[in-house]
Amino acid sequence: MSPLHLYPDIVIRLGAAIIFGGAIGLEREFHGRPAGIRTHILVCMGATMIMLLPRLLFTHDTAGDQFSILNVQGRIIAGIVTGIGFLGAGAIIRIGDMVRGLTTAAGIWFTAALGAVTGAGYLLIAAICTIMGIFITIIFEKVEDKIKETQYRELIIKVDPEFLQKTESNIEKRFPELKIVLLDKYYKWDDNENLVTVKFMIKTKDVAMGRELVLSNLDSYGIKSVSWQKSI
Repeated sequence: MSPLHLYPDIVIRLGAAIIFGGAIGLEREFHGRPAGIRTHILVCMGATMIMLLPRLLFTHDTAGDQFSILNVQGRIIAGIVTGIGFLGAGAIIRIGDMVRGLTTAAGIWFTAALGAVTGAGYLLIAAICTIMGIFITIIFEKVEDKIKETQYRELIIKVDPEFLQKTESNIEKRFPELKIVLLDKYYKWDDNENLVTVKFMIKTKDVAMGRELVLSNLDSYGIKSVSWQKSI
């Protein structure tokens, strides 16, 4: 059995894991992410408990046992780093050309690392890392919004030739409002269907705005189809 003198230290580390994991999870909860406070606390506590296990297995204060503890903890860290990836992968969702959940997955992985550091007894380092992690997720989210990369897309419509000019005008009027830049435009005539395919080559920093443009034109009179895709 493990000596009683270890219990207060173990309780302190587990309590710290609840605080550190909960702090990271709270930020994710505010953003409505699927992995919130409970998930992050459990991940952090789980990693902490696993890191504490070697101390409970080796109870004698000898150099040999200290080496054994460090050896087992090293293997545990490798297992945590690998295994937690499966949980993080479950938070990642791909919708079309958009990927959601990467920050949440990274947060889960980060929380597991916090648990490992806490379990190893480096509470001050874990506390500093927690503060830095919260700072990064809150502050840098605002920075990312301002430096979104330019993305190139194609807006393709099939329209009745009779309404071609009016349809083009209506669509292009919305480009400045949605912060979309028109680069080029191509036409293809289909005599069999009596339709004109117009391909708008555009660039934008907010793909969601392009989708809004597509949805707003789906029911426009004279337009037979609208599509939105990556530029080749």
